[in-house]
Amino acid sequence: MNLQTGTRTTLYSNLNPRTLAHEPGTLWGATLLVAGTTVGAGILALPAVTQASGFAATTGTLLGCGAFAMATGLLIAEVNMNVVARYGSDNVTFTTMAEKTLGPTAASGATFLYIFHNYALLVAYVARAGQIVATQSGLPPLAGAAAFAMGFGGLCYGTTQSQFDRINGLLLGMAVAAFVALLTVAGSEVDWPVLGRANWATVPPTIPVMALAFVYHNIVPVIVHNLECDARKQSGGPVVAPLVQAFSFLAIATSFTGFVLAAVDFLPDAFKPLASVPRAGRYALVVLPPILLSTASPGIFFASLDIAGTYGVMTLYGMMPAAMAWASRYNAGAVDVGGDAALAAAGRSTAAVMEVATGSGAATSAGAEAGETASRVVGEAAAVGAARTVELVPGGPAVLLLTGAAAAAVIVSQWVY
Repeated sequence: MNLQTGTRTTLYSNLNPRTLAHEPGTLWGATLLVAGTTVGAGILALPAVTQASGFAATTGTLLGCGAFAMATGLLIAEVNMNVVARYGSDNVTFTTMAEKTLGPTAASGATFLYIFHNYALLVAYVARAGQIVATQSGLPPLAGAAAFAMGFGGLCYGTTQSQFDRINGLLLGMAVAAFVALLTVAGSEVDWPVLGRANWATVPPTIPVMALAFVYHNIVPVIVHNLECDARKQSGGPVVAPLVQAFSFLAIATSFTGFVLAAVDFLPDAFKPLASVPRAGRYALVVLPPILLSTASPGIFFASLDIAGTYGVMTLYGMMPAAMAWASRYNAGAVDVGGDAALAAAGRSTAAVMEVATGSGAATSAGAEAGETASRVVGEAAAVGAARTVELVPGGPAVLLLTGAAAAAVIVSQWVY
């Protein structure tokens, strides 16, 4: 609730299931999660795949990919908040967004693409980080991959949201420090005349990996949920080699944890029987397959990145966000009339629990007072849901068409080149 204006800026409140204390996500924690998820394996592959293009051409393309990633990420947040407002669910995944805006067929396609993309990148992360662990420790490759995946998967499983935010911030800070140290040490080896070279003809094959370097989109539904749907918050040598290894490991670790969190939330929504599987079992389903696949082929790191960039990023996080935003904004028939009922049902349970959590008495004394509070909050939430249509990306239909067309053009270019 905004105390100055008297308007509600969130649609629900996140409560600790054990203490019932209000635990909203912070904007700083969300920022670190986006940054950590973005700084991943795609960035590590950039020097290898962009060498022929030159610095100038690569920089120009990276700027374009960055703008594309920002626009599509905001579109996903926009659709997510609008679906939450219309249907009353407090945790909307990519499958739910596709189903409510584009229909069940699109939802099935989104589920396939999400699983394909997520596991392709998890395999790449575990393969590279496991290789680093094995090299530094002398462990076999499979043991190195298992140590990394189980260690950081366990971090996601065993920490609260606030604890994870702090640890993720520390890891990201260490990655930035390692990168700054790497630039400082290796800066003397820069060949400045080469920086002006640009070979634009070699750029198209590099775009999937460049776009992949900016991917954070899978974590957007998690962030929207953590921020309680508040639109205001959405808007070489003995020294060089260890620094490269340190930065690579930390960059992969911060990205890996983001992908694990997103996948664990996604699976029970996409496959309803998994909702009854214990939380530890869902983590195992996310972490164990990449461990086994990561040692299947020596070249699986770059192969996974290329496939995920071409067919995962450009379809799931390129064309689909534009299509979903179009349906959410301009096709009112895409959303059924059951939204208000669902919102009211969710509001009743949320309001009752909020009364228990925020009241001065014990949980057992909430009884009749919670009923009155529930009616009042449901009324306010329904009014918010009915009036709320968030548009985070300006430009109208032209921007949506341009975004979708750009993603389709990249896919076609890979067939040509």
